Amino acid sequence: MYTISKEIIKKELERIAFFVQHSGLFDQFPVRTREVLENLPIEWIEVETGGETQLDWQDEPTWETAKIDGKLNEKPFILKVKKDSARNIYTIIYDNKQYQVSSLSKLESTIESISSGTTPKPKMMKIVYDLIQTKKDEIYQYVVKNYLSNVTKKHWNLKIQKDVSRIYLRFYVDLPNEEEREDIKDKLREYDAYRLDSVGTYIKNLIKKSGTDTSDFIFTRKFTDLEDKTGFVITIK
Repeated sequence: MYTISKEIIKKELERIAFFVQHSGLFDQFPVRTREVLENLPIEWIEVETGGETQLDWQDEPTWETAKIDGKLNEKPFILKVKKDSARNIYTIIYDNKQYQVSSLSKLESTIESISSGTTPKPKMMKIVYDLIQTKKDEIYQYVVKNYLSNVTKKHWNLKIQKDVSRIYLRFYVDLPNEEEREDIKDKLREYDAYRLDSVGTYIKNLIKKSGTDTSDFIFTRKFTDLEDKTGFVITIK
C-alpha cells in the first residue's frame, strides 16, 4: 500500500503556496505555460520581475522580464523569462552553465536532461554549431564542387547563423537580375531538390563523423530569394 509521507504533503503545499503568492506574475502566462512551470521538478523559492509597466486600463502592472530562483537536485537553479510578442525566451542557469530555449517543450526536455545528467539539446546545438563553423571552408568547398558548380558559374556564398533553437546554413549568389535568379532556382529544382537533400545528408554525416549523435536533430531545406540573394538554406533544429 502506497503511503503519502508528511514531507511530500509539506512540499506540495509549499509549491501551491508559491504559485498562489506570485499569481500576479503567473497569471500573465497562457494556461499551458503556467501548467508547465508549475509541474517542472523545481523547488521554487523566489521571484523577481523587471521592466514593469502599468497602463491606465490595466488593474495590475505587467512585466517584461522575470527571474525565478529555485533548487534542482539540491543545487541552485535560476530560470529567466523574457516575454516577447512572438515567443518567450527562457534562460536556464544551473551548475555554472547557461542554456537558452524558446519553446515550452524544449524547456521541459532541457530541464529533464539536466536533472538526469544527460547533455541538454541546447548544449548539443552549440557543439554542432561550433563544429560547423570550424569546418565551414570544408563544407563550402565540398558542396560547391559536388552540387552547385554546374548550377551557375557565379560565386556562391555560405553564411552560417544560429538563433535560440536553430542553425542555418545559407548558400546563395548575389544576382540583381530576376531572370537569372529564376534560372538558378529552376536548376536547383531539376532533380526534385535532390541536390538540396544531398547537401543536408552530407552535413548530417559530417556531424556524425565527429562523434555527435544527430538523432535528436531535424534537418530541413528550402529555397530562398531575398534582396537579390538567391539560393537555399539548410536548417538544423
